[in-house]
Amino acid sequence: MNKLRSALYLITAFVACNTSVFSQNRAVRFETTSFDLVKAKAIKENKIIFITICTNWCAPCKWMKKTLYTNDTVADYCNAKFINFEVDATLGLNKEFTRTGEVECFPNLMFMDADGKVVHRFCGAPQTAQEMIDMLSKVFDTPNTFGYYYYSYKLNKNNPKFLMDYIQVLQKTQLPYEKILAEYFKTQKDEQLTTRVNWEVLKANCQDNRSNEFNYFIRHQAVYKKLYTDDSVNTAMVDIVERIIQELLVFNNYVIKESEFLYFCNQIALLDSPVKEQELFMARVFYYRKTHNRKAMFDLIHNEGKQYFEKIRDEDIASSVAEYAEDTVCLRLASAHFRMLLTRMALYDNNESNISYIANLNKKYAQVMYKLNDKKEALRAVQLSLSGFSKDDTNKERYNETEELYKKILKMPDE
Repeated sequence: MNKLRSALYLITAFVACNTSVFSQNRAVRFETTSFDLVKAKAIKENKIIFITICTNWCAPCKWMKKTLYTNDTVADYCNAKFINFEVDATLGLNKEFTRTGEVECFPNLMFMDADGKVVHRFCGAPQTAQEMIDMLSKVFDTPNTFGYYYYSYKLNKNNPKFLMDYIQVLQKTQLPYEKILAEYFKTQKDEQLTTRVNWEVLKANCQDNRSNEFNYFIRHQAVYKKLYTDDSVNTAMVDIVERIIQELLVFNNYVIKESEFLYFCNQIALLDSPVKEQELFMARVFYYRKTHNRKAMFDLIHNEGKQYFEKIRDEDIASSVAEYAEDTVCLRLASAHFRMLLTRMALYDNNESNISYIANLNKKYAQVMYKLNDKKEALRAVQLSLSGFSKDDTNKERYNETEELYKKILKMPDE
């Protein structure tokens, strides 16, 4: 799975934090020498190396640098306990570091011993200074660290509890855990798959439509519903199927064969669920997008979109409509989708990451309204987009693209 994308949910996780409560007198001291010299210093001082891996476009990274790393408590703890090292993943010299370290989301917080062996790691921005301290303290709690599970895995791959705990640790790193999940379910007999523990694991993690546990679930839906109620099982069905859609048709780097897709559609067709047709619609839309069959995608949206389009949870399909569609029905559905997303985003604080995201939504919404010949609304949206992008110096290219759109909208005849 593309963990960069799967990590977008973290953007809103830290926005409600009141930054005024943090002290700004001291700061974490990050070494400016080479990593080899950092390791030498770690040996000399008998300390663990704390590596914060960031990018110049990552809003949570900027927030941590401005707020958490200048907090007195955090600074004192880091400076006393660690040798601190900052890595900018966008710089050429550091790309190999991030590749070998399997860094796929930012901010990525990694802890190594002086030999370069990973002790612990964590992905995402803690919301408060206390959360940061709590996370840092876990580095010294060996039985609960990433390193403990990573290096003990081979000896415990048949231990269900170990595997379950390892999955929970991996989820906090945004590293793939599908292999460990598969190993866990190998330890379970079919008759164990309906237990409460395995039901919770299945509905929270299943994303492989060819796995035994998913196919067992398909074949025994009535058993699960008897144990856990119709509503909860129907809700889980939607979450599982949409997770598989994302894994199979969005995040993977290959185009699946038509036979694989039809197999998945047949599985959806077997669902005893009131939203079965909705899930089939979404699977087909994403499949057509994945295979670049825009005509089939827009025809499907034209014919069935009024029922199901609003159920699509992100803006990917609406973005494709904004960029490539000319069909009025498709464009109107996309415009409603962007309005819904913008209304939802208005509930969040006006922080740096949200400003950029909202600016991009307004740009796409302006594209749609331009195609619908609504000059007034297109102009309003594109001006909001330009205002948002102007506040983010990492989005110059998008700003320039939006400026070109603005010029086109100005040339539209007045209504």
